[in-house]
Parts: sequence; structure tokens; C-alpha cells
Amino acid sequence: MHVPSAALAPPSSDDATPSTPSPTAPVRPRQRTTSGLQAVLSDPNLAHSLQSVQSPHTDVAAQTARARFEHAVRRYYYQLTVGCADTHCTNKLCRANPACQASAARCRGRSRRPARRAPGGHFFCPRCPDDPDVAIPGPAEALQNAHVHPSLASVTESASESGGDESTATMAAAPQPAVVLKYITKDLWDQSVARLAAAPALTLTDEAGTEEVAAPAPTAEDGGMTEEAHKFLLDSIKHVFSTSSALNHSFKVPSSITENVHPSRLDLPSIRETYAAILAREPRARYRRCLTDAIELLLAHLDLNLGSAVESKSKLAQFLILLENPLLDDTAFHESLFRPLLQLITRLSPRAKAVLVQWWAAFPEPQFRALVERLQGYLSAHYHAGPTRPDDAVVAVVRVLGLCYSANEVGNVVPYAAFYNATLCAQMNFKDEYRAWRKLLDKSSRAPGLAALSSPIATAATATATASSSTPDQFSYFSYPFLLDPVAKARIMHIDAMVQMAQEYEDACVSQALVVHTQKMLLADAARTAQLRGRRAAHDDPAACKRSFFQVLLAQLMDPLYGLFTYDESTRYSWLNAASLEPVRQFELVGIVLGLALYNGVIVDVRFPRLLYRRLLGDAPTLDDVKSTWPDLGRGLQQLLDWADGDVEDVFMRSFDVSVAAYGAVRTVELKPGGSNIAVTNANRHEYVALYVDWVCRKSVESQFRALRRGFLKVCGGYALGLCRPEEVEQLLCGQEVDLDMSALEKGCGYDDGYHAAHPTIRDFWSIVHAMDLPHKKMLLEFVTASDRVPLKGLGSLTFVVQRNGPDCDRLPTALTCFGRLLLPEYAGKEKLKRFLVTAIENAKGFGLV
Repeated sequence: MHVPSAALAPPSSDDATPSTPSPTAPVRPRQRTTSGLQAVLSDPNLAHSLQSVQSPHTDVAAQTARARFEHAVRRYYYQLTVGCADTHCTNKLCRANPACQASAARCRGRSRRPARRAPGGHFFCPRCPDDPDVAIPGPAEALQNAHVHPSLASVTESASESGGDESTATMAAAPQPAVVLKYITKDLWDQSVARLAAAPALTLTDEAGTEEVAAPAPTAEDGGMTEEAHKFLLDSIKHVFSTSSALNHSFKVPSSITENVHPSRLDLPSIRETYAAILAREPRARYRRCLTDAIELLLAHLDLNLGSAVESKSKLAQFLILLENPLLDDTAFHESLFRPLLQLITRLSPRAKAVLVQWWAAFPEPQFRALVERLQGYLSAHYHAGPTRPDDAVVAVVRVLGLCYSANEVGNVVPYAAFYNATLCAQMNFKDEYRAWRKLLDKSSRAPGLAALSSPIATAATATATASSSTPDQFSYFSYPFLLDPVAKARIMHIDAMVQMAQEYEDACVSQALVVHTQKMLLADAARTAQLRGRRAAHDDPAACKRSFFQVLLAQLMDPLYGLFTYDESTRYSWLNAASLEPVRQFELVGIVLGLALYNGVIVDVRFPRLLYRRLLGDAPTLDDVKSTWPDLGRGLQQLLDWADGDVEDVFMRSFDVSVAAYGAVRTVELKPGGSNIAVTNANRHEYVALYVDWVCRKSVESQFRALRRGFLKVCGGYALGLCRPEEVEQLLCGQEVDLDMSALEKGCGYDDGYHAAHPTIRDFWSIVHAMDLPHKKMLLEFVTASDRVPLKGLGSLTFVVQRNGPDCDRLPTALTCFGRLLLPEYAGKEKLKRFLVTAIENAKGFGLV
């Protein structure tokens, strides 16, 4: 015998309170029934996912209600199948009564109606045991997942009247439990919805089982479901999203799947799909309100019990699930949902945060990018520049972004530029923020300068860890430099340089002689500046003059014939000449020039490998640096590490030394003492590669690099440089290597001496320019501005002027690179203009071809 199907129907308000039978004509109370919901509850594929709960927010209450219900079912089952063995028993629901079989058949045929009281108002036979030792056949889930039907309220009342135990009688006053899903997955949700959507219209039945009134069929506004179906889904949402244990077990990948599984074992794509399915159900407002109410209750519970709620790694999955909620993109839910969630994440222990970082590092690129954009959206919506410090929520979202940045550094999921916040960079008061940042650094006793600079990754992690224990008054956005783009960091470096100059001037004032000397220098410099300003033409561009100066100077210093640097034709990189005969102070001069170019915002045409900028910031060299700087050498070392066909000693025949050729002579440098006599084997090849990388990147050019770095830091050696990544330092110094947007250049272009945007020659000129390939576009840009690199603010920020240089003639176009001017004659036709322009840019040298 199985549990009556009536016990598996969800309770409704219509049968919450059983009607009292009339003494003249006892009528069974009306009850709504849906075959679709019954199909869900009896579906063997869904049975293991169902659960009876007393309250969606109290697991203890659910367990207590289930225990009372199991006791009542066992007693009722014993009475129907065994009975009291008294042939004179008057209880028609007892097996001993001759009418029991007819009663049982009637119950099975009318399983969707509440059971009827036995004569005398007793459900249970007083002669049957109160706690029978009986096992109900069938799957255990059939009993565990069943809920207490409203008729059991009468059962407990009858038991009380018949002298039943108190634990059973107390169930009459308890709130009626409801059947819900224990957890939610995309497949489980779809199966439940499909079953419920197939339900027929509701009907009202009487005691005889005849249909009296048919309820209206579900409409599109109702989502095509009955009220009982909606109640089942809403109760399931309420239970899962308001209970940590239920949410942590949701969206899990089956244990049978072991490949390509996220470390959290969450089915990440299905989380967003399920959110979308829930929020798309009609009536949408009802489902949205249910979801938000449940999450609010969960967040409130976590706020009070955060330590115990996340005491293990498996309990952190709920934070990943909650952060995928698309409602977080709506500012209407920022205060109620997003804010408390962010604050909870920042309150997690360092160990829990490390787990989240590990999980985020394994995110697919689309979902990780969406997470970062969601956090950035909250920051942009709530950031306000002003003298007051940010509130707790803004501090919290910045710290969570710090965790995501650390995860991105581990997993390299998205480009680092995805963390730039345009609103922050556009609205921030950099001077006020710089003061707050310096105070924060002084409080933390951080040593000035770059002597102890760590990598940007470590700097961000340290800043995040330090800020996580600080208050908003001790918070600075500069402690999270990944939020700031290179343009913003250039402004910070200028402010930092001004502060350094002021400090240097204050130090010089200690000596009166230096003070007098400084005043004379300043007066003379002011006089010269005034004269220059008086002579300067209205169209002069001082930035272009500085750019030309640095380009010419650095072109001489970087020339391999000068002996300071070597040049690799395959990679087009310049590197320090380890065998240079020039004194090291020449390398210091190069460092000073590079620092001055960076300080003045001048884009220079130098090509150093990323290794140089990493070492400027204090990063240790790696094999990847060798691969990018010397590709052939990097491939050889990697092949040595990957070799699996025998011992590398027999194949590569290498020892722990390096042969260096310089000026026609070859010398041997040992990587370790006695290295020439130590063969490279499978056992020590990793040590060999590490020593080789250290030698080629650091030791071989140690004196030259120290001098260059010392000169560079004399100009740019403040706090601000530590905010930059190696890639950003390269962009600040050399510009961006991106596709040239000539449309932006055209929009920002100026015209002179009769030319204008609608002039036929200008139209032909831009038509020719847009049709050029990338090399010729770079030639044109270098021809006019002395550099083919794109400034950080784009080509629209360049000074680019096309000036009429007389009528049609056979002269080639010329350029004034100091002023960014192209002198273009008014040629007779487009073909002649194209031929002369291409000839000029292809043969330009120095400052131009006249």
C-alpha cells in the first residue's frame, strides 16, 4: 500500500480549516484539485528533489513537522493494514472492522478529498498502538517528501480526543507545511514548470466526487498555470533562496561528471538561465517580489550568522549564485540586495576570500566580464566626488573588485583594462585624493620612493588586504590602482612630481647660499620664459617642439652604432648592450631622458621589451620574459624543459655555463660555481633554466640597468609610479599600438590659409588617407607629427593641421613636425595628390623631405 495521494497535494487556503459536519446532512468540504501538481509530486524523477517545510526560513521547523507527520502516517498505516484484532471494533477505518475494506477502497478512489472522520469523531482506533513498529513499503522519498495534508489537522484532533500522545496532538496548532523543491537546478526547474503547465483547469468537487463548478481556465496573465502550481513554484523559490543550505546545494554539476567542471562544482551557465526563467514567469511582479524577499531574508540571516554560515568551503557557493542575479543590475535593488551582499563578502575571512579568488579565476570569460561590469556599474552609480569620504557600500564594491582583480591576475580571464572605471577617472578630484592617499601611506609607515616597490599584482593585493580592515576614513581609491586608466595615472604622476619638486626646494632652503642662488636662477628663468612667450607665434605647439627634441635625442642614444644598446631585427626590440665600452653614466643619462619624456607627457619612438618595464617596477624576470624578448632562446629553453624522449644530457649536451661573444672574442660564464663541469640532466634542468633566465635578464646587464634605473627614478621616482603596471608605463612612454582611427584624426584636424573641411582638395586628401593601409597611415602620422604611436587620449588629441601651400605645382608636400602641420599644395586632381603624398611619406627622413 502507498501513501494516499491526498497526502501529497499542496495545502490551500480553501481546506486549511476543515468544516464541521452538519448533524443532519454531513457534507465533505470542497477542495481544489489539480492533476498537474499531483503529477509533479508523484513524478519519480522529481520525487528526490521535493521536501516538506514548515517555514521557508526555518529548517528546524521543517524537520519537526516531518517527524510528526511520519509518526501519524505510520499509525494510520498500521491501523489500515493490521488493525486492533477486535472483531467488535466500531472504527470503520480499522482493519478489524468488517467495513474497513469498503472504506479503504473508497479512500483510494477519492484520494484527492480529505479523509472522513470515523463514527464518534475518531480517526485513530483507541485499541491500536500509539507508536507502532511498522515500515511503510516503497521509496523512502515518498514519505520524506510528502507534506502534511489539511486532513491531518483532524487526525491530530481525533487522536487528542481518543487519548493519543501529546506530540501528535500538538500538530493541530502548527502551521501547515508545504511541499517545495529541496534545491533548484535548471533541469529541475524546467521539469517542474513543464509538469505544472500541463495541469487542467481547477475543479470543485463534492463528497460524492461529482464535479459541481469548473474554475476559470488559467490565462496568459497567470502564466498558464493554476494557483496551486504558482504556489508550489513560489514556495520553492522562497525556500531555496532564503536558506543557505538549500542554495549551496543548488545548481550543482552531477557527481558523475568529472571533466571540465568548475572548482565550485556549480553549473555556471545554468545559474543565469534559471534566474532568467524565474523572472520571465507570469505574473512577473509576483515572482520578482518572491525572489527579492527570499534573498533579503537570506542576507539578513547571513548578516547575523556569517561565521557559522560560511564555516566551510562548500558554503561559499551561495555568494557566486547571488552575484549572478540579474536584478543586481537594476539600481532599484542596489540598496536592498547589492549593498548588503557586497558588505557580507568584505566581511569574509581571508581564507574564504582566497577561495572566492580561486573560483573567480576559473570563471569563463563572458561570465567573469559580466561580473566585473556589474560591480563597475554599482561603483559608477554610487560614486560621488567630494570632500567627504565614500560610504561603506562604495568601499565594499571597490574591495570586491580588488578580489576580482587578484583572480584575474591568477587566471588571466579578461584584459586588465576591463577594470578601468571611466566615471571614476572623469569625476575624481585627483589633488584631494592624492592628499588622502599620502596620509594613508604615512599612517601605514610605507617607505617613500621605489626602493621597496613590489609588483603591481602584489601592490594591489597588499592594498586590498590593508584596506579591508580600515574604515572609510582610511580609504583611498589610489590603493586600488587597477581602477585608474593610464591617463589618470599620468595626472597622478604629475602631481607626485610637483610634490617632490616642492620637497627638494624646501631642502635647498636650508642653506642660505642655495636660497640666493635659486632665486637668481628663478628670476633668470622667468625672464627667458617671458621673452619666449612674447616671441611665440599663435600657432606654435610647445608639445610638438618637445616631442621633436626627445625624438632626435633618443634616436642618437638608441643607435646601435653608439654602443649603448643592441637591436634585434626579428623583434625590433632594443636591449642593453652588456659589452658596451661606454661608462655607466651614459646609461644614467638615457634613464633621465626617458624619465623627462614620461614626466612631460611626450610620446617617444623607442621599443623596449616588456622585460625592461617589469624590471623598472621591481618584478623578477621569468621564462615568459625570455620568450617575448628572445623568442628563439625562449623556445629552446622550453623545449629543454618539455623533453621527454630520454635524458636531456645525451640530447642537448649542455653544462651550467654560457658562451658570450663580444668584439670577436668568446668567453665562458659559469651560471654557478664549477658549472662548466656540471652536466644538465633531467634532474637539474629546471635549475639550469632558472639560472639561465636570471643571468640573461639580470646579471649580464646588471651595472647598465642599475644606472638606467637610477636615472629614470631621479625624475619619476615617487609614489605614483608604483600605481602602474609594466604595460601602462610602456603606454605612458611610447603610446599605444592600436589600429589608427583616422576618423578621429579627421574630426580633430585644423585647416589654414584657405583650406576648410569642405574644400575639394581636403575631401580628396581624407579619401586617400582612409583608403591607405596601416603602414602608410603610420608613415603619414610620422611624417607630420614625428611619431607613429597613438597618444593615450587617441588621435583626436593630436595637433594636426593641413595648411595650403600655394596653387597647383610639382612640389611634394612638406611638414613642420614641431608644429604638427602638413604643407599641402592645392593639386589639380586626386590622382596627382595621391602620387605626390605617397612619394613624400615613403621617402621622408629626419624632419621631412623638402
